Amino acid sequence: MLNNYFKTGLRNMLRNKMISCINLSGLTLGMTVSLCLIQLIRYELSYDGFHKDAERIYRIVDRSHSRTQASLSNALVETFPEVEQAGRVMFLDGFIRIGDTLVQNQRIYFADPEIMEIFSFPSESGYDREIMSEPFSILITRSMASKYFGNDDPVGRTFSFINRFDFHVKGVLED
Repeated sequence: MLNNYFKTGLRNMLRNKMISCINLSGLTLGMTVSLCLIQLIRYELSYDGFHKDAERIYRIVDRSHSRTQASLSNALVETFPEVEQAGRVMFLDGFIRIGDTLVQNQRIYFADPEIMEIFSFPSESGYDREIMSEPFSILITRSMASKYFGNDDPVGRTFSFINRFDFHVKGVLED
């Protein structure tokens, strides 16, 4: 019976080539768009989903930048009782200097110490909440540590950002 359906469908396609081409093109385009939308939705719903209490974390972003205003976090906590904690994230682009090595086009993210309480980034070594309140303390990822420091332990090492700020590595986070 299924064989009969295929024969009938093939005969109709050969008789009406233009209509069949339009129908197949529409079907292909519709399925392609549907699959792309499903992938996009899955990606958006999984973004930062590994954090503890991820459904309770919200991000406020300026339309033109991926950073928050300086006074926004304090204003949110003081104004809205629903906001338990808030932290700011900013970034700068520049170069870093590790010893004699100069690395161009690096982006460094600056964050309030509260960020590590809001998010649950898995730590490999050296992270302590008290240490992160010290100025110019930095956490780096495992891939950055191996890229710039090799197999050496990066905790305690120092690097310079745009030849103005010396950051001290206080811990390593998993990628």
